[in-house]
Order: sequence, then structure tokens, then C-alpha cells
Amino acid sequence: MQDKAVVTRTAGNVGRSTSGFKNHGIIAAQQVNLAMLNDNVLGKTSELKLADATGFDMRGHAQTVGKLTAGKGSLTSLNGGHLTLTDGGESAGELAGTGRLTVAGGTLNVAGANAALKATTTIARGATASLNNALGLGTGNIVAAGLLNLNNAAGVLYNSLSDAGKVALNASDVALAGDNSGFSGTFAVDNASTLSVSAVRQLGTAAVANNGKLVLNADDSWTLKNSVTGSGSVTLDEAAQWTGATDINAGAVILGSPDKSMTLASQQVNVQKDGRLSGFGVSVSSRPSFIFARVSYHGHFREHGHYRGQKYALHQKTMDLHSAEPAL
Repeated sequence: MQDKAVVTRTAGNVGRSTSGFKNHGIIAAQQVNLAMLNDNVLGKTSELKLADATGFDMRGHAQTVGKLTAGKGSLTSLNGGHLTLTDGGESAGELAGTGRLTVAGGTLNVAGANAALKATTTIARGATASLNNALGLGTGNIVAAGLLNLNNAAGVLYNSLSDAGKVALNASDVALAGDNSGFSGTFAVDNASTLSVSAVRQLGTAAVANNGKLVLNADDSWTLKNSVTGSGSVTLDEAAQWTGATDINAGAVILGSPDKSMTLASQQVNVQKDGRLSGFGVSVSSRPSFIFARVSYHGHFREHGHYRGQKYALHQKTMDLHSAEPAL
């Protein structure tokens, strides 16, 4: 049977110094503020439980515990310290502060947003962090060697990612905003999810396993060198207003959406034999464009340059690639 230490106090702080707890069991804090005065003052604790109206202030120190069970209404403040979890846990309260948070094993489930968390989070290989909010791990850097799950989450992921793990979107709509140049893992997008990017650095060198929707919103020139696989679509949003050449070497690029058409400002569109250009809007080209594959559209397709290629059957109509209007 595990030992259990219960720390209860209705007001004030309880500071733990070098003596620490000697047990290998559970520490349950209730309506108290635990403030660390040295490293590892909680001993080899298998679980740290924080009830409602309870705080844990690390004050720049380091502590390793098995799992964190932080209830709603609690506050875990790293405050420049380093908290290591060897078996994940549940965080329904607030995570805040600078410092480091390491998920060394198990699964850490984080509920809600933690905008005040600026710490660097490390998800070790074999470990998992699962969020239901894009701000679940705040805005600090994330070293993703393991698995980062975004479940039913919507919003902007401001964190900068690094290492070679996996970021999985499950029924989520997430836009990347961090500098992920150091991330070489995988973005996995399920069939109910959308991943939006607006700069090449946001994808790093990661592969994209896209079974949902990948939206490119770039407003300057960039080359999509990432491996994109899966049954999903790649969509150029209305914000994609670069004027340089667009090369579609493989896969499908979709312009616009059923409820909002768009004009592609790219001066030249080159679609290779394994690629496909489709959309709901108007495609504009002021330079010769080279079509070696299928072009599909819904509505009107206008061409202001010259196309070289063969005639292909479209989804709804057939277009003579040498004419400016579709042949009905």
C-alpha cells in the first residue's frame, strides 16, 4: 500500500525545505499553497494531487513526480522551475510560469487554455501530451520527441516545435503560428481536421499525413518541399496572393471553397502529370502556364495567358485548354 501525505490548510503558504517528504506515495494538497524552497523537496512522490483552491509554486526549483493530478481551480506555477512527470497525469487547473515542463513518460491530459504558461515543454519519446485547446501548453517552445495530440481543439498553436515526434490533429481546426524550422517529425491530420499554415517555417521539414484538409495561406513566395501524403485535400485560401510561379508536382491543389471563390494571383501555374488543379473560383495567369494533368473546376474558369497541354475531361465540363472560356 502506498503512503499518502495530506497537506491541508485554509490560509497562508506551506514551504518545503531540504527535509522534504520521504514517502514514495501520494501527496494530496487541499486549499493550501505549497511553495518549494529547494530541489526535490517532495521526495520520490508517485502522485501530486492538487485540489480546488490549491497552489503549487516551484520558485525556480526542480521536482520529479510520477503523475500530476491537478483539479479544476488549482494553480501549478513553474515559476522558473523544472517539473518532470514520469507517468503523465491530468491537468484541469491552471498551468503558468516560465521554466521547464517535461513529460518523460505516460500521458498528460491537459484541459483548457493556459495562456500564462511560457515554459518549454518536452514530450519525451514514448510519452504523450493530449490537449483539447490549442493553448493547452501555453505559448512556450515544445520539444516534441513523442506524441502531441490535439483533440477537438480549435485555434492557433503559437508554440514553436522541434525534434522529430508526431503532432496529431483529431477532429480539430488548428492554425500554426510558431517557427517550427527545427521540427522534422509528422503532422497527422485526420479526416475531420484542418491544418492551416501561412509560412514555410511553420511546417519545418516535417511530413504531412493529410487525410483531412491542409490550407496554405501564404502571401509571399515559398516552396512546399514537405512530403504530403494521404487522402485529404490541399487548399489555397483567398489569402494566398503570391505572384510568383506555382508548381504542382503531385497531388491536388484546390482554389477557394464552395461559398467563397478566389483569384490566384500567381503569374504562372505549372501542373505536372501527377498533379491536379481544381477549384471554385477564377484562376489567373499572365504568363504561359503548362498543364500536363487534369484541371477541374466548379463554375467559371478564365485564362489570361496561354496554356500548353492536352485536353482532359473535367468533373463538370470539358475545357479546351487553348481557349479562354470553357467549352460547354
